Amino acid sequence: MNFRALKINEVNKWLQLCQEAFSLPLEYFERHFVNDPNRNHESIFVCEDKGNLVGSVRVLNREIYYNGQCVKMGGIGEVCTLPDYRGYGIASSLLKLAIEYMTENNYQVSVLGSGADKLYESFGYEHRKLQQKLLKTEMKDYGYIFGPLHSSQSDQLLVLYRNFSRILNGPIARTPEYFGSWFMAEADLHQSLSIYLDKQLIGYVVYNFKEDINILELILDDGINVDEVLQNLLYHLSSKCMIQLPDVYDTNLEVVKKIVNHNWMYKNLSELDYSSVGSSHLIWRLDYY
Repeated sequence: MNFRALKINEVNKWLQLCQEAFSLPLEYFERHFVNDPNRNHESIFVCEDKGNLVGSVRVLNREIYYNGQCVKMGGIGEVCTLPDYRGYGIASSLLKLAIEYMTENNYQVSVLGSGADKLYESFGYEHRKLQQKLLKTEMKDYGYIFGPLHSSQSDQLLVLYRNFSRILNGPIARTPEYFGSWFMAEADLHQSLSIYLDKQLIGYVVYNFKEDINILELILDDGINVDEVLQNLLYHLSSKCMIQLPDVYDTNLEVVKKIVNHNWMYKNLSELDYSSVGSSHLIWRLDYY
């Protein structure tokens, strides 16, 4: 078996490998590759056996906010091995290549989301929890207006996003290219609304609406009351559902319970520690990989 970087003419083969190994639609992997402005086949590591690709680890080139600064982060994704090749240490060998690549290219921290704890812990990754809270409230009209999220608003939306997210630890430091491609494509897969007050754009929300309203991303301008926005959203939707909200938001609404996600893991790659994210830890759902 040969462990190496992916060749540019093998991208389609690699996408098909991911589809088969994960049993997910090919479109999911195509979308996350094509819409990534930082995509680089040389940061995808594969195992080849008898001319076939049988295993993969991808390093996604990102920057994240950490204590008000931008930190170079390597996201680990598309970690997979075909069923017949599992149990031979292929993922470990590929992850070792990925970590060497990140170290050589001056990444400061690596982040991944997975349930394969033992594998990643053996390489020094540590769990960092993400929390949401389930809120119970009532619908009220405070005068906020909700409208479609348009790509023509990208510049304004990005300013709002940066002003809010840079005070947290973990959000992607989005570029205009990333916002216009990755974010807008992911937002189109969910319910997404711009938020206005007195005809001024003051934020946006992306959510799923099932048994509860699950807030995937909520960005508001300084001084905007999050409780009023959420109650007004219920009014706009004519809904009495409960709301799942990232825990970094302060709220006076009734908290029914906390929902904890332990699947995100960090590995520090620098002399400075960029992995101690604390209670202000947040990774927006639309940036998941």
